[in-house]
Amino acid sequence: MNGTQVSIITMITAGAAIITAIASAIGVIINIRRDIKSRNKQNEIEEKSQALKISAYLENDEKLYIINSSDLPIYNVVITVIHKRGHTLRKGEDLWKEELALDIDDKLKSQFYNSQVAVYDVIPTGRFKKEDIFPSHSMGDWHATNANRVEISFTDSSSNSWIKRADGKLEKIEVTPYDYYDLCETNVRKASLVEDKK
Repeated sequence: MNGTQVSIITMITAGAAIITAIASAIGVIINIRRDIKSRNKQNEIEEKSQALKISAYLENDEKLYIINSSDLPIYNVVITVIHKRGHTLRKGEDLWKEELALDIDDKLKSQFYNSQVAVYDVIPTGRFKKEDIFPSHSMGDWHATNANRVEISFTDSSSNSWIKRADGKLEKIEVTPYDYYDLCETNVRKASLVEDKK
């Protein structure tokens, strides 16, 4: 073997070592990214774990059921009756922005709030109901239609705030539900609940 052949073999060996090192580095980077993605997904699942165990629904537009199947209470609970507009389910904030902007006196507005919204400081673990969701003073076309749904907003025991939309989608919000809907103590009374023994 002459010097040229040794140089070529040395270059090939060095090139193979570099390629192996690059491939190893890429493999490490891919594994790190996969681990980070997996950890983020696990953190997201853990963060949502209590929120996924909370639900609310209407039965025949007469009874509201709230179910907290987690082991811990939820706080700052705002339940909004959502009315379909055509084939579209609206969001709770649509109600607050559109209907409550109506030019009506404060007494009528207060009646409207209290017929469309239920507010609770705490919902413990369990199944609860509120009857007569639509009291006799419900206004205009905001009456029982069997097409209504509910949206529940709450703060979990880890101080994360959520909205479970009328279509079941869960969204994280950055402020408490009271702040999100700009509620003040004077315009919405705290609702009462009865434990449902089913």
